[in-house]
Amino acid sequence: MGLHSAPKWDPETTLNIINHGHRGSLTCVGYAYSKHRGCKTHINAANRASAFNILEDLKYLSPHSSSVQVQLYKLARHTLCLGNHQSQVDKVVDGWMSDIAKLPRYSTSRVQVKREPEDLDMDERWDEIMELNDLLHDRETRMLHRRLVQVARSLERAAAKGLDTVALKGEMEHLLRQLRKLGVESQHFKQEDDEYDSEEERAEERWREQKRRQDNWERKCRQAHERRMEEQREKARQRTERLRKERAETERRETERREEAERLRKEDEKREEEARRQAEQLEKEKVERERREEERQRREQEEKLRKAAEERRKRETEERNERARQRAEKMRKEKERLAKEKADAEKKTLEDAWLRYSTGWGILKKNTTKATSAEFRQIIPWPVVSGKVEDVNDKNVEEFYRKATPYQDDASKMFLFMKMECLNWHTDRLPQRLGDGEVDATLAGLFNTVMRMVIKLRSEVQERRAR
Repeated sequence: MGLHSAPKWDPETTLNIINHGHRGSLTCVGYAYSKHRGCKTHINAANRASAFNILEDLKYLSPHSSSVQVQLYKLARHTLCLGNHQSQVDKVVDGWMSDIAKLPRYSTSRVQVKREPEDLDMDERWDEIMELNDLLHDRETRMLHRRLVQVARSLERAAAKGLDTVALKGEMEHLLRQLRKLGVESQHFKQEDDEYDSEEERAEERWREQKRRQDNWERKCRQAHERRMEEQREKARQRTERLRKERAETERRETERREEAERLRKEDEKREEEARRQAEQLEKEKVERERREEERQRREQEEKLRKAAEERRKRETEERNERARQRAEKMRKEKERLAKEKADAEKKTLEDAWLRYSTGWGILKKNTTKATSAEFRQIIPWPVVSGKVEDVNDKNVEEFYRKATPYQDDASKMFLFMKMECLNWHTDRLPQRLGDGEVDATLAGLFNTVMRMVIKLRSEVQERRAR
């Protein structure tokens, strides 16, 4: 069986320290008398952090311990806003103590937690952890101790589940060594801290007594002031009531006089209004007749103008459409003419290129004269539209064979032609026409370019013929 220290109560819930009506934040726990509600002022970050540290410490104290009240006074000073409600420390602590008194008095003995028997002996470790807790007094050591408790619990859970506990054991031993050292050092200062805490408690008691006297005096002053204000309000109310009645009587008589004058005025206005209405009706009928006549004449004139404008727009639109049609027709014919001229020129260029190429090969095959590489580059018929050696590349060679040859529509003839081209441009046959028998690197690259395109196109034609 392993022992561990568990929280003895939940101070955050018991003290109702969190303002759940204000997005669950920590606000001032004081009471705003002027607004008849709790204060909603946010606590600054430093006091908020201190308050949560105190709450964490309170979890591990018995709620009925005498040391709880001291912590509650510290907590109240951190959770009351600095501007308005620091004077309510005693009242807040008394309220908290009343809430704590309602908690049941459970045994504070350590909880027995069952775990699987293992080589993990935590009994002595928990005893040492609990003993160290009594020696630690500052914030840093308390934080280390809380971490040690968390690691010890995690270690027990991991051991119960059969998980690897090596890392947790190492961290626990490291924290124990740190806390042993800090605990021994803190013993030297404990007596001085106790004396300081006693003096601080006496100072707090004197401050609370002075605060109670100040609160009593302020309460009596407020009560006297409230009595005087109530007497003044009663006198003012009586004076206001008398003036109200006098004003009401005066207003009643004035209202009767105004109503009589208003009745006579309305009768005169009614007679005048009837006469004016009849005159206006006659005038209105006359104006309406004249308006209708003018409107009729205006509509006739507008209709004439509209028809004339409509005829003019129709005529102009037809003329404009005709001119646009003629321009479009002219542009179409010109475009067709230019396209035809371009196609004819391109066709003529391709036919000339093919004639030059086929004729050149006929002459070259009949010529048995040997030549150098430089001379051979100039006399050989290159398969490009321009026929120039400078234009020999993959794109131009492929374009020549696809467009200039007359066999594009006949796959069989095209295949035979490309087969012959493979023989013409074979890299073993062409060097035989050189006088020195050597092919320089530039000429060899040109032969390879042509041969690569010839092989590619022959393969395409062969596949097309097979289909």
